[in-house]
Amino acid sequence: MAAELLGMPRRFQPGPETEIDTAPHTQDFTVGGRIVTTARAAIPGFSFAAPRAWATDAPEW
Repeated sequence: MAAELLGMPRRFQPGPETEIDTAPHTQDFTVGGRIVTTARAAIPGFSFAAPRAWATDAPEW
């Protein structure tokens, strides 16, 4: 997480007039007909698997 935050654009004076493009830092999935946005993996070449809908996993111990 720290590596991802350090890579984010910075400003000296915060203000509402500047928008930060979060697209390079996020990943979207469709789960159960809804779009879920998560943080993108910080390590190049890796990606997260799409999350599954609630209660669709088989119970395991």
